[in-house]
Amino acid sequence: MNLAERLESLRLVFLDTAPVIYFVEKNPDFASKVQPLFSKLDDGTLTAVVSPITLAECLVLPYKIPNPEIA
Repeated sequence: MNLAERLESLRLVFLDTAPVIYFVEKNPDFASKVQPLFSKLDDGTLTAVVSPITLAECLVLPYKIPNPEIA
């Protein structure tokens, strides 16, 4: 069973940092793997929750290098 099939029965997911970063940075190895998740979030059929830790981890590098566009 692939990710898209697994997501069919879900309405709410908790997102860890890695899939968010893969999607935002268009990671060549993983962005296509998480695309079904973000497509469902975009069309409103799925809701995601993230922790403040995920938010902080996603902002570390953009502010460090600095690249506010990514942040």
